[in-house]
Amino acid sequence: MWVSDTAEPYPFTTPVPPLEPTAIDGTYSRRVTVRLAGGPSVKCRRCAPYRIETGTTELTLRAGRYAIAHHGPGPDSSQFRSRGHFTLSGDSIRLFNDGECPHMEGVYRWERSGGALTLEVVEDECPFSQLRQRFLQLTPWVAES
Repeated sequence: MWVSDTAEPYPFTTPVPPLEPTAIDGTYSRRVTVRLAGGPSVKCRRCAPYRIETGTTELTLRAGRYAIAHHGPGPDSSQFRSRGHFTLSGDSIRLFNDGECPHMEGVYRWERSGGALTLEVVEDECPFSQLRQRFLQLTPWVAES
């Protein structure tokens, strides 16, 4: 599908999950403040992915596909995008085919409560000093209406 659909993540590993709704599907967002980021963001052109920076981040989970988009607060702020596939098994979500960590997967426990999604790392092989783990767990993701 990735050949004909530019929104489909590249299948670094197989099998790719079927295009079927899941219990976690939705669009979630969060706002990272200067306090949460540990200071103001700095301009960076070749930074590691999944840095925790000020701004708004959107996480979309839909039918075994996920997309992450971070938007910094100003025109010179860093922007970040990633996408991949996911599968669910009970309260676990397995992330894979992430373009930033193409052959590495992450497993997280997920909980949805009161319109918020919380992720807690079980195991994540993605390098960059555990940035993806810290990025996904930093704060709850609030479901958008």
